Amino acid sequence: GISLYTLHLAQQLGAPKPLLIKMGINVAIDTGLGSIPVIGDIFDAYFKSNTMNLKLLTDYLDNKK
Repeated sequence: GISLYTLHLAQQLGAPKPLLIKMGINVAIDTGLGSIPVIGDIFDAYFKSNTMNLKLLTDYLDNKK
C-alpha cells in the first residue's frame, strides 16, 4: 500500500514518466523477490524500495527548484 501511495504522490507532484517507471520497477522487484520464502526475507533486509523511491522523488524535487 505504501509503495503505491508513493507512486501516486510522485505522479501528483509532477514526476516525469521515466522516474515513475524506475520507481515502479523498484516496487516490482521488491514485491517479486520479497515473496520468495527465506530468500525473500534476506532480500527484504537489504533492498528497501520505499526508501529508494522516496530518495529518487526528493532528489527530483530538489533539482526541480
